[in-house]
Amino acid sequence: METILVRDYKKERDVYLDLFSIFYIEYLDRKCFFYTENEVYERRLTLAQLMKELPEPFIQISKTTILNIYMVKEINSSLLNGNLYVTLQNTEELLVSRYFSKALKEKIDQTFRNK
Repeated sequence: METILVRDYKKERDVYLDLFSIFYIEYLDRKCFFYTENEVYERRLTLAQLMKELPEPFIQISKTTILNIYMVKEINSSLLNGNLYVTLQNTEELLVSRYFSKALKEKIDQTFRNK
């Protein structure tokens, strides 16, 4: 799967979005919001349903967020509580909860070690 059907409300139509243009996905009010460099799209489904559809570079980093690891520029540790912060290619920062931080580190290490 290289694309996903999402809603573009600016154009008031459904479009196929290239998965690898997605920076991250956020679940809010029973909808998934897909963030690209310049746009936000949405689709009504759960994160669990979406995770079954997404390919390798996507990983859940919190209860409500899925990250495309190819968009990560930098990872920073929090000294206070074990959470991580990732800086994306577009300079946006996301919180990685400590529950998901080990899996993220392993996935990034595995993905980029095999390249």
